[in-house]
Amino acid sequence: MANGIGTISLWYGPYGTHGTNAPSLAIEIAESLDSNWISVGEVNAGAVETLTYFSADVYVSSPIYVRIRATGGTKDRRANFDNIAITPYTQPVKTPYEAFLLKYNVTPGDPGTESGDDYDGDGFTNQQEFEAAPQTNPYDPAIHP
Repeated sequence: MANGIGTISLWYGPYGTHGTNAPSLAIEIAESLDSNWISVGEVNAGAVETLTYFSADVYVSSPIYVRIRATGGTKDRRANFDNIAITPYTQPVKTPYEAFLLKYNVTPGDPGTESGDDYDGDGFTNQQEFEAAPQTNPYDPAIHP
């Protein structure tokens, strides 16, 4: 997609009577057709009996290619994938707490980033360091309220 990708979703399953011999499918992205492909997910069409939903958050803000390829299964067996949806990239909305973490080069959602955690072990939770005036670094035990 020319402006990047937010999410990729699709329904997958075995095709016709291929059942458990249906292939596994890799969902991959790349910046160019010649570059390294990066997996954003893999599904096994032979492990399900009916169409099953798959979705992956990609959040790439530059032009990107997408491919779906068979990675396993029996030769000449087929998989079914339908209703492929690729949403355009949009800048994620950050909460003030997430912006606080990013200010210290910490990715929200990583271990130790919850508001009740005390990642640096200084006796103050991340939330207390966020609410301090001025805010203090929740990942440096020498800097706290």
